[in-house]
Amino acid sequence: MNGLPLSSQEQRILEEIEADLRLDRDLDSALSGMRMRRFRRAGFALREWGRGWARVGLLLLVGCSFALLGLAVAVPRSSVLVPAVLVWMLTVTALLNRKPRGRS
Repeated sequence: MNGLPLSSQEQRILEEIEADLRLDRDLDSALSGMRMRRFRRAGFALREWGRGWARVGLLLLVGCSFALLGLAVAVPRSSVLVPAVLVWMLTVTALLNRKPRGRS
């Protein structure tokens, strides 16, 4: 917590309140019953994992790269190899240019 530190009396009162709350079984069961719904939880995870469409585009690029790479290995023709190499180069460039997220 930012700001001034608590006085000894305020600290003691806070500790008493926290001790009472830990012993309150009704509150504990009510709080443990509050669960996110499945779709909200998935939405929260997706929002935290990738903010913005840049990550979605990067995932699509990686998926297309692997699909084209597999196709290029199975059918070694220039009509398949050229797009595979171009998409692979674009994917590697995008992966190298993305900014790392700092933790705050």
